[in-house]
Amino acid sequence: DFGYSPEYVEAMWLMLQQPIPKDYLICTGKSVSLREIITYICNKLNVNNNVIFIDETLFRPNEIQDIYGDNSSAINELQWKCTTNFFEVIDMLLEEEILNS
Repeated sequence: DFGYSPEYVEAMWLMLQQPIPKDYLICTGKSVSLREIITYICNKLNVNNNVIFIDETLFRPNEIQDIYGDNSSAINELQWKCTTNFFEVIDMLLEEEILNS
């Protein structure tokens, strides 16, 4: 899972406020494919998607087609919610990289 670290730190703080320790899954609860990420970044940087070559012979077998975390206990018990989506995090990372290059 790829989330926004300030929100994850907030979740950690909320866990520390609980009277009884418990494990919580801190995640966005959303699944994003590598293909979606690459397409999104290419579009943001105005890179033609035709430059991408996919060699399906290099694919690994995947027994889990869609994997994501269940953050319902963090939402219900900590009143925590991930509000920054994955692509907003990508935008922040791209902006920072462009500013520092």
